[in-house]
Amino acid sequence: DVWYTFRLPVPHAVYLSTAGGATWDTVINVRSGSCTGPLVSSYGCADDACSGLQSQFVGILPAATYYVAVDGYGATNAGPFTLYYQVSACVAAADAIPTTPTVIDPIRATTASVSGSTVGQGNDSTGMCALGAAQIAPDVYYYLGLCPSRTAAMNTCAAGGATDFNTVLYARYGACGSSGSGEAACNNDDATCTGWPPGMLGSRIGFGSTGQGLYYVWVDGYVESMPLLPSEGRYTMSVSGM
Repeated sequence: DVWYTFRLPVPHAVYLSTAGGATWDTVINVRSGSCTGPLVSSYGCADDACSGLQSQFVGILPAATYYVAVDGYGATNAGPFTLYYQVSACVAAADAIPTTPTVIDPIRATTASVSGSTVGQGNDSTGMCALGAAQIAPDVYYYLGLCPSRTAAMNTCAAGGATDFNTVLYARYGACGSSGSGEAACNNDDATCTGWPPGMLGSRIGFGSTGQGLYYVWVDGYVESMPLLPSEGRYTMSVSGM
């Protein structure tokens, strides 16, 4: 195995991956406290990911010094590799798996959908496809680690009240970002959404395809002077392509 170390002065989202950088069966182990010995806190052991034998770790880690081992799954698994490393200070994400309350989980390849509400949340961002002085709707965001050569697809078209407001979806690479900057995708109304609500006031985006790493997906609302639907409420966001 080979060891690396990094230090986080404050909590960060962390992405580590050997996908696209190795052809053998790798394992990534993330620890803090000490690289070896019994007094070690393990923050994750990542094996197969991205439909292959390479490894991917995605998580929000507290401030600490960390040690990362790149290892082989078995005694015969070894070879050259590239370890992809990325961090972001955006850590106020919504939890994609609320049943594990001690951890803020990312959207994963096994995630079919996430649900929640923007009611009572802050107005922290605005997408480039919905700019304007009146865009003061509350919003939430999720984080995820995208494999190389993947295009993630997400939509809020869920009918029958699962999504009950006029949504805006947008994705940013590497950071949650300031309003209207660095977006990988943004959509307000999508005519292919059927079923009321939300009908065409639902949103649909796709992003990725070339680069791997951290992405942030915002679920926002759109403010209209004569609204057919409110600018905040419940949502279900479907996920595919991870």
